[in-house]
Amino acid sequence: MEMRAIKTKYFYLFIWPFLALLACEDNLGNLTPDTVVVEAYLYVNQPVTNVRVTQLVPIGQNTTQPTPINNAEIQINTNGQSYLLTPSAGDSGYYHYAGNDLAITAGESYSLEVKYQERVITAITTAPVKPSGLALTKDTLRIAPIRSVIDIGNRQTEDLDVNWVNPSQDYHFVLVENIEVNPPRISPSTDGGLGTLLPTDPIRGDSRQVVGAFLNEYGTHRVILFRINQEYVDLYNSAEQDSRNLNEPLTNISNGLGIFTCINADTSSFFVRRP
Repeated sequence: MEMRAIKTKYFYLFIWPFLALLACEDNLGNLTPDTVVVEAYLYVNQPVTNVRVTQLVPIGQNTTQPTPINNAEIQINTNGQSYLLTPSAGDSGYYHYAGNDLAITAGESYSLEVKYQERVITAITTAPVKPSGLALTKDTLRIAPIRSVIDIGNRQTEDLDVNWVNPSQDYHFVLVENIEVNPPRISPSTDGGLGTLLPTDPIRGDSRQVVGAFLNEYGTHRVILFRINQEYVDLYNSAEQDSRNLNEPLTNISNGLGIFTCINADTSSFFVRRP
């Protein structure tokens, strides 16, 4: 349960600000204020809880928050069976599957169907296999605290490598997060927040380095290695485009905008201590 919430937290960081920005651009004629936006994430071996349906923010509004759609009819289809989703609590636009007979299994294909105001929005994704061979080169990093500006360039830090097996050059990305309840700060002046998360861009390689100088807190850190699908990479790359020359984003949502994708992950951990 905790793992699922953390993963979604990161995935939403780049998509909604980007879609809100697109909604304010006059050069994207295919997008209108009533365009339906879908953000639907399936996680292998986990319940379906992260399906959100909204509308784009109308041009000229002083908000970037999308308008939730709480009365859509949504179902997920796989292997000839259909599973009707239920609106989640609150005015959120989130939906979930209340039963326990919908299994998200590696290698299986899933389709999403959203019916709203005589529109039918559809998408398809396939559940990827679990990342293979996750290993860390160290289980402990020793990092000196920052007590003054002078310490930033002169203090002692260590790094570690995150390695995995990827002969097919599938897309992955790595997330590092502190999982302590009240971790001591490496620098008392840092505010935490996104500083407790170190995400990386999607890559097709088989290693990433965790740079100790970028960590903000002591204690146990979890490394999450995600295997992701092409539709996630496409939308991520769309979010990286120049805001002065925006193009309509790549999306696997038919008759709408957004993403429907499935993710598989493996985890490891390391500890950060003082020298």
